[in-house]
Amino acid sequence: MRGETDAQVLTREQSDEDDSALMSIPAAQLKLGRISRGEIYNMLRRGEIIGTHLGRRHMIFRTTVDSFLERKLAEATAAIAV
Repeated sequence: MRGETDAQVLTREQSDEDDSALMSIPAAQLKLGRISRGEIYNMLRRGEIIGTHLGRRHMIFRTTVDSFLERKLAEATAAIAV
């Protein structure tokens, strides 16, 4: 809802989305380190994460966010090991 902080949005949505396959744009922003909304859309365009529209809302598939984070962790671990 308009006027809510990111933390308020995340708190409100966590109770509904913990087991959901989808997450909102603000929830994805926070999970990915408080990146901008524009960067979320850039990641969608590049295919780094996958989303869908539900009515007027753009939702992100939770598994793609988790996979993105796992890939980044593997890349960072590999870079350290070299």
